[in-house]
Amino acid sequence: PIFNGVKGDVLPLLMIPSKKWRPGWDKNEEGLFPHAGVEFKWDKPTWAKENPKYEGNKWRHLPREDIDEWGCIWNMSGRGDNMGHPGRAVLTDWNNYEEYISKYYPDPDDESRYLFAHTLKKSFDN
Repeated sequence: PIFNGVKGDVLPLLMIPSKKWRPGWDKNEEGLFPHAGVEFKWDKPTWAKENPKYEGNKWRHLPREDIDEWGCIWNMSGRGDNMGHPGRAVLTDWNNYEEYISKYYPDPDDESRYLFAHTLKKSFDN
């Protein structure tokens, strides 16, 4: 989006996860939670839906491992007072790089990533 009402050289935009992102659904992601803000609506996989301790947003208050859109694993304390810490390595063999990057490369052309920016732009246009 083009922001005509903003002065300055740069307007940083918050990147939001794609609507297509489905953390925890891949066979290698069972037990991994989405590393995303509270506004992210998680389409929970079966393993998470069937466990009462993950009901609603209860899972956010538990120590756990999260996965982000880049495939990075984050160790989360469950306290919600920080963004967590980088966890275990996910690309342990460079021979698997092509497969890894095909699965964990956020699409910059995905319009759903910019919904917040479009909403913000509309507020400047009025």
